[in-house]
Amino acid sequence: LSYQGDIVNTIFSGDPEVFWGFTSATGGFNNTHEVCFTYSSDLNALDDVVVCPGGSIMLEASSGLSHSWFPTAGLSNSTIANPIVTPSQTTLYTVEIIDECNRPFFEEVLVEVAGDAITFDLGPDTFVCAGQPLVLDATSADAEYAWSTGENTSQISVQQAGSYSVTVTQTTTSCVTEDAVQISARALPEVTLPEDTSLCIGQTILLQASDPMATHQWQDGSSGASFLVTTPGQYMLTSTNECGSRDASIQVVIESCREVYLPNAFSPNNDGFNDRFFPDHGDDILEVTVLQIFDRWGNLHFENTNFPAGAALAGWDGQVNGEDAATGVYVYLLECVFRDGTTAQLSGSIHLIR
Repeated sequence: LSYQGDIVNTIFSGDPEVFWGFTSATGGFNNTHEVCFTYSSDLNALDDVVVCPGGSIMLEASSGLSHSWFPTAGLSNSTIANPIVTPSQTTLYTVEIIDECNRPFFEEVLVEVAGDAITFDLGPDTFVCAGQPLVLDATSADAEYAWSTGENTSQISVQQAGSYSVTVTQTTTSCVTEDAVQISARALPEVTLPEDTSLCIGQTILLQASDPMATHQWQDGSSGASFLVTTPGQYMLTSTNECGSRDASIQVVIESCREVYLPNAFSPNNDGFNDRFFPDHGDDILEVTVLQIFDRWGNLHFENTNFPAGAALAGWDGQVNGEDAATGVYVYLLECVFRDGTTAQLSGSIHLIR
């Protein structure tokens, strides 16, 4: 089905400003409902404008599927709806607009170059640092200002990211110039180092700068993104970007990681003090794999395996086959795994006192 006619005069009694539509129902099928106009109510929306010599202004055509401006001289882009025009002389611009029905329409705008030159430039797209206002300056002689923020001063201070534009109108000639700048937001560099830590002898730690966009300086003046720690001390990193610098530090201690305490005597008299012989200092020992006790003639009197350091009940209680061992000197053999991953065998003498 199709209909072609003058609906404004025939149906709406000459009133062009009404809301209207159509509907249909088929029970289970659908198709495209398309309305095309032989005119557009948005046409002729472009007002002629006077631009100062060297000035720029945005042209804003009505909506459509595509746009094509000509002539192209002075246009930032001839295929968009809102190009920036910077004409060197008075020029009549025409835009071809293809609507949703693939029909062409045309609009015209006369951009007259007149008046005195207004020389200002908001500069290239830039950034604003957190907590540090950025001043945009459009100061010109004998001019009025209209910023996209609603302000009408020659300068504005911005702290947020966004697009900012200003229209400068020369009060003596009414010519205009526009400029815009895109502002992004940046923060101080991120600086993170681990908490203060300790290393075992022979171990190292690699410190990494956390902000790849910043420049870095370590306490020794080096500027790499990482620093290998091999000796004890305080290590500091300063990271810097366009918004400033931030610091972080870490204290590194070097330890033996192989400390173990074994008494040279014990008294298994059940008084609650020093009643068993066992290795202590469990922070350094991950596991006692073997503890053996021998008499002076090499006879094995006690053995225990695979228990944690500091476990008193896993040590020797001074008995042999359920009987109290005689007072005297005995020999121990200890095999353990330290927290640096090494395995060691230690031996010595222990004096049993009753």
